[in-house]
Amino acid sequence: MARRAGRVLVWSAAAVLAAGPAVAVPAVKELTTRYRSVSVTGAAMAPALAAGDRALVAPVRPADIRDGDIVLVDVPEFTGGNGPSIKRVIGTGGDRLACCGGTGDQVRRNGALLVEPYARGGTRGFDLTVEQHRLFLLGDNREDSVDSQRPELFRHQVDGTVPDGAVLGRVVWTTAGAVGGPQERRVSALMLRTAVGVVLTLAGAIALPLALVLAARRRRRPVAPLQEAVLAAHP
Repeated sequence: MARRAGRVLVWSAAAVLAAGPAVAVPAVKELTTRYRSVSVTGAAMAPALAAGDRALVAPVRPADIRDGDIVLVDVPEFTGGNGPSIKRVIGTGGDRLACCGGTGDQVRRNGALLVEPYARGGTRGFDLTVEQHRLFLLGDNREDSVDSQRPELFRHQVDGTVPDGAVLGRVVWTTAGAVGGPQERRVSALMLRTAVGVVLTLAGAIALPLALVLAARRRRRPVAPLQEAVLAAHP
């Protein structure tokens, strides 16, 4: 009985140790192969995203980019050639955009006022129709963002729009929880599975050696008194 109990302990600890990688590895593989991790720099997307926040970016086809998406873009005019930046899509091909400029003014898209609880500061004036396969991008912190409302930065495009091919991916998760939606929930679930797998692996790594020691001790237990009496009566 003692030996059987020892074997059960060993098998249980080994099962926990094996379960950890089985849970964590697929989640880690998806997180590292499907998503790109970036660090937010500057205050252009404040308050939704602050400097130092982390974001995960998923590939997106230009045809699937939607108004309101937060995207990672490679537009040298936005950063002075210092790498990609994060902006919000305000208009896609065919959208009519207008804004009067000045603190508190709202952007109109196709005649409708945009509800932008994330926006801070005044937006500079513009009035344009976005060409097909181009995007109009703004930072949430309008007065501290270099974006499409500054067309003077562009040599060959007078309206500040950028090609949709400049989008490197859609932001689907941030440490600040600024995205929401099914993709953010998917990423959160993958992170939870990773954490559970790590915990199981650590627990198994600790429990298995202890179980082996206990099983060895059970195998070396002294003979019981009743067994000693029987042996003495029958030398």
